[in-house]
Amino acid sequence: MTKEEEKRVFTSFIEVLEPDEDYLFKCWEKPDIKLVRSDKVIGVEITEILDEKRRSRQMLLKKIGDAVVSILDEQGYMPFHLSLSFQPTLGLSKSKITSYSSKVANKISSIIGSQPKRSNYDGNFDSSSTDGFIGFNIFFSEHLTKSYFAESATGFIPDFGRADLEKILSKKEQALKSYEAFDEQWLLICEGNFLAGSVGQILVKNIGFTSGFNRIFIFREVAQKIVEISVPQSPSFER
Repeated sequence: MTKEEEKRVFTSFIEVLEPDEDYLFKCWEKPDIKLVRSDKVIGVEITEILDEKRRSRQMLLKKIGDAVVSILDEQGYMPFHLSLSFQPTLGLSKSKITSYSSKVANKISSIIGSQPKRSNYDGNFDSSSTDGFIGFNIFFSEHLTKSYFAESATGFIPDFGRADLEKILSKKEQALKSYEAFDEQWLLICEGNFLAGSVGQILVKNIGFTSGFNRIFIFREVAQKIVEISVPQSPSFER
């Protein structure tokens, strides 16, 4: 995640968790966020749900998506939100990503025109298309500060269970040793926006052992829902 993405995710998260509380926060390093409340200072580490089997494909799609956004931005469109669909078999070498992204952007601009006449466009192409690009949605809005690609760099996980949580914790507990000391340390596990980073059910409610993190959350950004994973002396709740 970039610092801008971390800021966006945390802003959305804290407004759901504590809608009536007064707080200040700023982007930080080790951990990602410094949250200042009247009674304590909290460090917040932000990470995403990952499925390694699908991660390489999603990283490819993110590179294509980000490149397409840049190309369309250069054409002078107002800020937009873009999602793309490709055949599951799509595969590209690094050297072909730039030229392929240009073809995708040109295909989109040929449909929406140089001066879009409405805010939302959908494009659906033959699934047998040889180039692998089978659809898009683009939403223009004057309320967006910049254009962005909707897909997360992570992969879809049918259900999020104990093994998935422990995989994340094994890395973050080790990294926590080098973090700046605060009154509390939180771990925020972010479900990506849209299909690429989403999960089915969250099956784990507690970690069952002492953690260096005082509180652990899973934030379902699209649904604007928080699931807290219980650590010893921390009650589990959903919001």
